[in-house]
Amino acid sequence: MNFKTNSMVIIFLCFAELGFTQKKQFIPIEENNKFSAVLISGFGGFIKGEGGVGAGLAVQYKQREHFFELHVIGFSELSLFNSDYYLATDVAAIYGISKRKNKWIYMAGTGIGYYAYTFNENIGGGGLFSSGTSPNYIKSTQAAVGFPFMASIIRQRKKLGLGLQINANFNTLKTYGMLGVCIKYQF
Repeated sequence: MNFKTNSMVIIFLCFAELGFTQKKQFIPIEENNKFSAVLISGFGGFIKGEGGVGAGLAVQYKQREHFFELHVIGFSELSLFNSDYYLATDVAAIYGISKRKNKWIYMAGTGIGYYAYTFNENIGGGGLFSSGTSPNYIKSTQAAVGFPFMASIIRQRKKLGLGLQINANFNTLKTYGMLGVCIKYQF
C-alpha cells in the first residue's frame, strides 16, 4: 500500500474510534451551537521536497460534538538563496468531531476542497543574494481536488483559546503537512 492509502486508512480508523466511543450526555442549550473563528500559522513542508511557512483562517460551526469548518490556508516556500519559489492554496470544507475535557478542546476532521499549486521559476536575474537584474519568472499553476485533514488541541478560556493544530492536504499534485499555532475566538 502506498502513503496516501495508508494515511486514509489511519484517518478512517481514528474517526471510527471517535464515533463508537461517543456517550449520550446532557449538554446545556448554550453549549450546543457556537460559531468560532480560528487563525492558523505554522511551518511545514511537502511530502517530496520543499519546506515553508503557512497561514490561514477558518470559520467553524459547532453543534454538540460535531463541527463544520470552512478554511483557506496559504503555504509558501522560505528561501533566501534560490529565486525560484512556490505558493500553495488550500480552500476546504471539513466535518469533524470535537471533544472537551475541562478547558481543553480536542478536534479532528476531514473533508474535501480545492487545492492550487503555483510554481514560479526564475529564468534570468538574481535572487536576494545574487547579482543581476530583476528576475524574470515563468509561472506554472495547477489545480486539483484535495482531501484535507486537521487535528488540534486547544486550551479554551471563555472566548479565546490557544493551541496547536496539524493541517494536511492529500492530493495528486503536492501533498503537504503543516504544524502550527492556532488562536481560536468563540462568538
